[in-house]
Amino acid sequence: MPYNVFLKRISSVTNLPIRVLHTALCKYAKKHGTDFTTYINENSVAKFCLKFANWKTENLQKRFRYECSKVPIGATALTYADGTVRREISQGRIGNKITPGTPSDKYLYDVYAYDSPLEEENIKADIEEVVVYGKIPRSSIAIPSL
Repeated sequence: MPYNVFLKRISSVTNLPIRVLHTALCKYAKKHGTDFTTYINENSVAKFCLKFANWKTENLQKRFRYECSKVPIGATALTYADGTVRREISQGRIGNKITPGTPSDKYLYDVYAYDSPLEEENIKADIEEVVVYGKIPRSSIAIPSL
């Protein structure tokens, strides 16, 4: 396997920059006096990616924590300010496109409202059992970004 392919495969799985991988491998080889070229193969790619994923889990997972937001709760797309569920919501919050027809009784909403062809296909499919299906309207849940 060519070295550049080796680095690209690791980079595509780990999102580590190729330059960082190359520099680290060169430093490792210099420090340990080893020629790492014999390890440039698919097996090494898989092992490296697995060890990196395990390292991330062990070292980074503990760095993040979540707590209840201190922001006062107000009305949302789904609820009133007192927390009671809205009987009706704007169709535009469910989907920008509408297809004529009557949805299945199993579908949560009373019109085929969707944003993508895949979503339309899914809501029109006559699925035998649906435990829960509903699209959460935009801007109804706050997710922190890092």
